[in-house]
Amino acid sequence: MPRRINDVADDLVKLYGERFGGKLRGRYKISKDNLAYLATRSNLQVEGFLEPLREEMFDRGFTFNRSDDSQKRTYFVVIKNDIFENYREVPIRLVRQYLQASEEEAED
Repeated sequence: MPRRINDVADDLVKLYGERFGGKLRGRYKISKDNLAYLATRSNLQVEGFLEPLREEMFDRGFTFNRSDDSQKRTYFVVIKNDIFENYREVPIRLVRQYLQASEEEAED
């Protein structure tokens, strides 16, 4: 029987605090196969599993995203949301600049 999304999210959060990959704790990726094994599911459906899991992880303060590597292997990345607090924010002047350029291209 497939595990509940809540239980899988519990384990993904716990993994964030585990020591592996040369780090004491922190962001990580989990392969599609390992996530399916952890969830006891043969099929990771977007609407039935992945999207609700993403929402559950977000509610717990984590970003959960799919990522494909250069060899086309699928991974899911888990990152704590507070890591984004220090990212630089795009200023409105650049947003306006890109919008204007886009509008000018559309006119051509």
